[in-house]
Amino acid sequence: MAVKSLTATPSSNNDISILAKLLEGNFKYHRKNPSPNEDYIKNLKAIVGLGFIGIMVDGSFISTYRPYFNKFLDYCSSSQCNSISPISLEAARILEKATCVFPKYDYQDYYQVFENSFKKIVKSGLLDSSEIAKEDNRLIKLMLSK
Repeated sequence: MAVKSLTATPSSNNDISILAKLLEGNFKYHRKNPSPNEDYIKNLKAIVGLGFIGIMVDGSFISTYRPYFNKFLDYCSSSQCNSISPISLEAARILEKATCVFPKYDYQDYYQVFENSFKKIVKSGLLDSSEIAKEDNRLIKLMLSK
């Protein structure tokens, strides 16, 4: 498999914190407005798991991101996940790194699923606020254009 070399500006710690806050806000929205067609926490688990797979394929960052993934798994495996505040930063770090490593490899099908799921999880349930909409659109554009 050919490995692509990409030049990309990494996201700042501030962007990762903003992404974590968006994930928390969306989770809270879905807790207050449950939908039989969408389970936000399952979608979040799926996208974080897929993101970690991208990190494992790359291989360079496994030891850095494994503790984040383990904390995410331990917390989500607990009886009732009433808040994602304790793990939103870990999820955001994994998702941000996955946006960097996935495009380097020729896994277009997986990346397409990741990209669509990333957009959905970031925009899911957002209140109609122009500030929030600007921020999520900016993060999606920044992170997925790597």
